[in-house]
Amino acid sequence: MPRNESYVLERAKVFQSLQMFEQAIDDYTTILNINPHNPKVLFRRGFAYKAIKKYQDAIVDFAKAKSMDPANARFNINHK
Repeated sequence: MPRNESYVLERAKVFQSLQMFEQAIDDYTTILNINPHNPKVLFRRGFAYKAIKKYQDAIVDFAKAKSMDPANARFNINHK
């Protein structure tokens, strides 16, 4: 079910919990290709990037998530 957002999201979360960050990033990116206006997916992908030390990519995702949903307190993190 490569185009089913819910399925791909659940698989991405499992990959992330298993520390399979590259696979999680691939799935999060698939979701964002389907629905680019999903701040929660950007936020999750940011943490996956952070885990593999792709800090610049993580910062970009965190900033985009925050700009899409500035009222969400979870998105207010210290990028440093």
